[in-house]
Amino acid sequence: MTRKELSDEELRRILEESDFECSEIESTYDDSDADRTFKVDEGSNSESSTTSNDIILPSKKRKIEPTPGPSNRPNSPGKDSSDDSVVAPRSNYVVWSEVCVSDKLNKFVYSGRPGFRQEKINHQNPVDFFLLFFDKEVQDLLVTETNRYAEQQILNGICEETVSEHSIVSKWYDTDAHELMRFFGIIIWMGLDQKPTLRDYWSKKVLYKSEVAKLGRMSRNRFEALLHFLHISDNENCPSGDRLYKISPLVQMLNRKFQHLCNPKDKICIDETMVPFRGRLSFLQYIPGKRHKYGVKLFKLCVDGGYTYSVKIYGGGGGIKTSDKPLATRVVMELMEPLLNTGRTLYTDNFYTSVGLAHELNDNQTHLVGTLRQNRKLNPKAVTSAKLKKGEIKMQQSNTKVVVAKWKDKRDVLFLTTRAVPEMVEVPTKRGSVLKPSTIVEYNTAKGFIDISDQKASYSSPVRRGIKWYRKIVVELLTNTVLVNAMVVFKEVTGKNMSITEFRENIVCALLAVENQPKTENQVQHSIENKKTRGRCSACYKKYSEREGRHSAMKNAKKVYSFCRACSENATYMCVSCFFERHTSFVN
Repeated sequence: MTRKELSDEELRRILEESDFECSEIESTYDDSDADRTFKVDEGSNSESSTTSNDIILPSKKRKIEPTPGPSNRPNSPGKDSSDDSVVAPRSNYVVWSEVCVSDKLNKFVYSGRPGFRQEKINHQNPVDFFLLFFDKEVQDLLVTETNRYAEQQILNGICEETVSEHSIVSKWYDTDAHELMRFFGIIIWMGLDQKPTLRDYWSKKVLYKSEVAKLGRMSRNRFEALLHFLHISDNENCPSGDRLYKISPLVQMLNRKFQHLCNPKDKICIDETMVPFRGRLSFLQYIPGKRHKYGVKLFKLCVDGGYTYSVKIYGGGGGIKTSDKPLATRVVMELMEPLLNTGRTLYTDNFYTSVGLAHELNDNQTHLVGTLRQNRKLNPKAVTSAKLKKGEIKMQQSNTKVVVAKWKDKRDVLFLTTRAVPEMVEVPTKRGSVLKPSTIVEYNTAKGFIDISDQKASYSSPVRRGIKWYRKIVVELLTNTVLVNAMVVFKEVTGKNMSITEFRENIVCALLAVENQPKTENQVQHSIENKKTRGRCSACYKKYSEREGRHSAMKNAKKVYSFCRACSENATYMCVSCFFERHTSFVN
């Protein structure tokens, strides 16, 4: 059978009967409802390429498949397969126009009672406010999972015959809440007293000698064992693909406590912060503008004073997407969920701000104010492409009550607001008063909520280097975020002003049950006394050990009965010659 070529008329008839359009043969379909001024820009995929008066409509052009046949597009439930109509989202019908002085944006009334629920707070000491968040529920979680993880590791070590006689695993015994609180008290103290390594905190060297570890009633080996087995969740029940399973129970628990205690004011802020980490991790982030460029990224929602209201850990983009919305919009809507429909104003930077997010928040009676990136979808081209001189401002308003403006300072500043039409106001500076848009002034004030929280957490932070990412986040949340929140509540309730360092000192002393006051008793005078038993001179032993090794010290160190009571902490036994070498300044 020979293949017959189709004529132009037959080809036209086949295309008209099929569900496809061809750009080479013009269709006789008359779209009488189309806007006469509408033009499809086939050379650009950005919605910001239209003019200020254009209406952005969905394109009616359809992709030409390589072989003709029935359409493979799924039909919506309840629709006939022959129906070709497409319902476009509201954001596709945004119309931009010039802003008038009489224009009014949406007004959402905030009628809440901001502050902390003081009826649940009857404390005056810093440690009591700290335990509002680090309470029995959190302690029980850490104790249970730490003991479980230690048991699992010990059983695995026994089965694989990897547990040695002198390892910390073989000497493990279950911990409890009291020991755990002393453990975290020592961790907070380590941030106040920085030493090169963890073992230096138990060192007897003159440069590193300290009484705190001894007063905490915890040996170095026990501290290292607790640090090694510290855990949040059961590894055996980890669901497949959940990257944040190791830390999620603690984050959810703390978020619930943060939100229960505080009723935020009308201004709130969202931004990201970094927990430093340089190990191998699938969702490790690099942000060059941060103090710690590499680490795990946390999204934080903060309120006035630096109080953290909610935290979300970014686990990377490899998970299953539950929404077609951009990451920034999903993060904002998740963190803002308890505060929607309350008339509050959210302040964000250009990573989050978009016209689409403004529509989402407008639907939930929440204002949005923030800086804006020039290449965001739905941005008005007349504003983004405007050439301004210093001090000039160009703005446009959409039919959805969103204002986008560009203001020229040292460089162009593009911003968005749904709260109020920007006005130029005088702002006093060191060099005199300058004119700035009112939206920028509000944004600079509210954006400082996150900065205050991060700044306070950075002072005497106990976060140290480690290979376990979840342990670093545990230390960050419980010794920095929780502690800063406790100090904010302490100042608000008691009215006392206290620095973050002094606040940490008070908590350490309370957790370790020690007094933060200098000793007033008279010093014990150095003198030689005798014991009933004999032992090696500690000074001789140390001298030979450092010079010739431990075996030489065991052989050559003198065995004596004498000791110095004032030096008994560092020298149990001391010969007469070593005594006078150390105490020549006390000899008359």
